[in-house]
Amino acid sequence: PFDAVELPRISMTSYGVKLRLPVFEADGITIAVLLCQDDNDHLGLLLMRDASEEEEDPTRPRYHTGCHWRSDMLRSPSWSITRVARLGRDLNDLQFNGKRVEAKWRTLYVVPRPPQGLSPSATTTRLTINCDPDPPFRFPHFLVSRLLALRAEVTEHQPHQHLITMTIFRLGGAAEQICLDLGLCQNQRGYFCRWSKVTIYHDGGHPQGYDDPSSHSCSQHHVDFWPSRSKVFGDADRAVRLSFTPCKRSPTRTLVVHLELFGRVYEEILREADVSFP
Repeated sequence: PFDAVELPRISMTSYGVKLRLPVFEADGITIAVLLCQDDNDHLGLLLMRDASEEEEDPTRPRYHTGCHWRSDMLRSPSWSITRVARLGRDLNDLQFNGKRVEAKWRTLYVVPRPPQGLSPSATTTRLTINCDPDPPFRFPHFLVSRLLALRAEVTEHQPHQHLITMTIFRLGGAAEQICLDLGLCQNQRGYFCRWSKVTIYHDGGHPQGYDDPSSHSCSQHHVDFWPSRSKVFGDADRAVRLSFTPCKRSPTRTLVVHLELFGRVYEEILREADVSFP
């Protein structure tokens, strides 16, 4: 198959991960045949063209792994975000999304990081909150990935040295917004205490809770005052459980942020996107 006999090749370059694999296009998606299989089927890697300004050479197209695509294989068509697809059992008769496809050997490059086009701060390296070797807070990559899977945009704003506001826009593609404030409060002894709060906006209306990022209540918002460093903000429709755990790399200086979404509206968004926050 694939019009020639070759061996698959993968190597690291300064331009990206260089792949030499059988490739085909179907339903607007690029799929690389991985020449490996699970218990039943051969597997294909779904690729999305890199649309960032960093793609310097049009003769060497670059891709990101995974894409948002529509499957017609179920009783009712559905959308999903996935990286790997089953291509059937026969390399001479590959199938994708219920259709026969033909692959040919091609060379392409994979960008070893998430696409920046989904969010101006799509990766932790672009969040300044994670740039300090011993920051008071850290926003983990897996949490950013979960939020991006909900079609949200994640940005940050630092009004002053001891405050960072993480803003989650268009949650679920709708007019839903969550603002997470992470700050330091200096007590009378000169020690800094970590504090945090969540403000929820929706439908262009007034926020739930507090809307001034720089203000906080020491008794309500100091993280160490919360049982198990966990607190719920919101109401029955929209609620965010905010939790903090010590960072393994710097347990005495850094807390890792985690949030979970609850309530009627948020739970519906999670179901539609098939995303969970463990």
